[in-house]
Amino acid sequence: MIGKTLTSVLLLSLTACANTENQSISNITFSPLKSAYASYSSEISKTRPSLVFDGGTSASNCTEYFSVRKAANILETDANFLVAQEYLICDSLSAIKNATPINESSVSNNVIFNAGVPLASKVDLRAFRSSFKRRADAQMHTLDTMPRADVTTEQYAAIIDNKDWLYVLRVVARLDLNNNGKEDWLTDKAKMGSYSTLSGFVACDVNNKQIINLDPLIS
Repeated sequence: MIGKTLTSVLLLSLTACANTENQSISNITFSPLKSAYASYSSEISKTRPSLVFDGGTSASNCTEYFSVRKAANILETDANFLVAQEYLICDSLSAIKNATPINESSVSNNVIFNAGVPLASKVDLRAFRSSFKRRADAQMHTLDTMPRADVTTEQYAAIIDNKDWLYVLRVVARLDLNNNGKEDWLTDKAKMGSYSTLSGFVACDVNNKQIINLDPLIS
């Protein structure tokens, strides 16, 4: 009887974990990230270019990166900065793993979910480092108010694509990242031109906000 009870408890626990994982995957809106999360263990242990930290320590996979980052800062060199972008996937996967999936009713309230419009019209460009920050002011501080910025929107992205460079703000996952019962967005910012950058951000409690602030995924 005890054995059957323990087996039942274990099965319920495994089912709950599987359901949570499935919900998390369904809330990931960016296909490469969804594929990476579906192969979480192999992605975390995958060998990456060596990332150097202060003091000479280094990491070559997500597990080492998480461990070393607790005690040291990333060494600030141009080459190392480019390598660090290879580890944004580690931070994104970790954030999703530790988040609470938003419930189905929260998702279904947005029958046709469109993050592109609020990304273009509500994200405050003054609040994070970007090529627009120096040009932003009290009147012009969103992508759709920037002069000579022809913004197009997609379901999960706001995009400026001109002859010189490509700039993208994109929602990559919809989850309760701070575990307060409200929907948050895991986002990234990509710029490709004379040089390319990719950065991760979190937008907390996004529903019904007039202004959306992006906070760095890692501080």
